[in-house]
Amino acid sequence: VGGQASWNGSELVAPGGAVAVQSGYVIGELLRKRGFRPRELVKSADDGLRLLLSGMYDIAILQGKEASYLVRTDARFQHRVLQAPLPYAAIDCHLAFGRAAYARDPRRAEAIWQSIAAERRSPAYRQLLGDAGASE
Repeated sequence: VGGQASWNGSELVAPGGAVAVQSGYVIGELLRKRGFRPRELVKSADDGLRLLLSGMYDIAILQGKEASYLVRTDARFQHRVLQAPLPYAAIDCHLAFGRAAYARDPRRAEAIWQSIAAERRSPAYRQLLGDAGASE
């Protein structure tokens, strides 16, 4: 979609500072702290991409996997939406269990934590970190 927005991996340019983001998405607060005006108007990546096509916004920061999949596979967005090769942000999220849930099934909680740890040690994850210019 035409527009004046850009992201080069270090500098975000958004006309008028407006950026469409999914409602409740933590990136909204990060954008506010950086002086942008996040517009939390959509609930899904599909909604955000349709908003771009409407011309209402030049840029959207959406949850990666869903948005990437739609841009690659959905005829409405293919060849009409350009996804930047580098993500805008990779945000740490911490998994926490309530004491009662952990007490009910500690093996399950430990298995989930171990699966996450194994994935983070995987070559694919390390490559993803490197490609994003991120460190652990």
